[in-house]
Amino acid sequence: MAKRKWVTPDNHPWREAARRAAQQKARKGGRATVVGLALRSAGLRSRPSQRQETTKAQKGTFLTRFDSAPRARLTCFEVAGNIPLACGFFFAGMSDALVEGLLGWVAHPYGDSLKNALDTGWGARGIGRRAFLKGAGLAGMAAVIPARVTGAQETVPNTSGTERPTLKAPPLACDCHQHIFDPVRFPFPRPGTESDATVADYRLLQRRLGTTRNVIATPKEYVNDNRVTLDAIAQFAPNARGLASVDPSITDAELESLKKGGMNGVRFLLLGGDAAGTINKIQTLASRVNEMGWHIDFGISADQIIATEDLLMKFPAVIAIDHMARIPEPAGVNHPAYAIVRRLIDKGRTWVKLSLAGGDSKVGPPAYTDVVKLAQAYVQAAPERVVWGTNWPHPNEATKPDDAMIFDLLSEYAPDEATRHRILVENPAVLYGFAKS
Repeated sequence: MAKRKWVTPDNHPWREAARRAAQQKARKGGRATVVGLALRSAGLRSRPSQRQETTKAQKGTFLTRFDSAPRARLTCFEVAGNIPLACGFFFAGMSDALVEGLLGWVAHPYGDSLKNALDTGWGARGIGRRAFLKGAGLAGMAAVIPARVTGAQETVPNTSGTERPTLKAPPLACDCHQHIFDPVRFPFPRPGTESDATVADYRLLQRRLGTTRNVIATPKEYVNDNRVTLDAIAQFAPNARGLASVDPSITDAELESLKKGGMNGVRFLLLGGDAAGTINKIQTLASRVNEMGWHIDFGISADQIIATEDLLMKFPAVIAIDHMARIPEPAGVNHPAYAIVRRLIDKGRTWVKLSLAGGDSKVGPPAYTDVVKLAQAYVQAAPERVVWGTNWPHPNEATKPDDAMIFDLLSEYAPDEATRHRILVENPAVLYGFAKS
């Protein structure tokens, strides 16, 4: 069969090496699959700034396919996103049980996290790290080849554990609280402590948990600069929404621009600040966003809820309260702030996020039994007013929790499958404006 050109130059040594490897496999009676990863726009450049050169047209595009020997197939496809792979080849038998070899060179700015993926992923297949690193850098390949293909456990940045949850996520399941940190492309306006937690990193978590949709809250390190969140929403489109960080003086035109970018709420982090002063200050803004069909998301402590009860009861917008309202344990449902949140819920304009499971737990992992009781109380009181979130990448948590374990807690929060579906799919569609199917 006549061969068609690869995207690599005709005289590129990888081309001949790939052909020889496939022919050797074919002579043994098997079939080899050779996958070449390339970015045409970035070429062999590896600087992090080149990530922006990837175009949507490249994503998932099959560039070249041809037979190079009997019963041997070579396929070259291109991956896009924020992963600036230069070029490389991965050889595997049909069973995918053995990696035959690796040639080429892979460049990636997220070196540490990808090395972890290499250690825990490909190392589990009995193939030494040194052998793979020799001349190739398989870390980049480990980051883009799905675990279901490689059969390996997968390390995800900013979370512990490698196992998938026992609980199966329903289609369109939504993580309603997470953040994106991308200081290389979007530097922090003020000093921040978080390292990279990019769209590419979060996709790994989605693959591990089985979730489809996500709600991205602009981190405090970005102050009122929402570009990192808008960029992430565009990459996840149409399966993401955002919570913007804004100044109360923001114009209607600026709000409309944020809305077009996928935002559908404004978040105010009140912890450690003047909660009453902020709530008073944003009354006019709250009325404006309420008319747009948005809501106000509050990061607020239990003590602040008690201090601002009157203001919250009269608040002119729909409210979402982060992290189970930060009710301290072991008081739990007996804390006076819980009773206030219940009254807010009963008014029909307040939602609670079942997120940050370990933030106020005294029991801790893996059981989190104290927080489980609190979450159960919210679910039993108003299953139509609760959503769930990871809080990935778990900012300010020195020890990153296992998000699969946190996801599995949903089976205790809501033992009934229909209720879990409501929490993960139906309620987010209502609060964040996702399509219902």
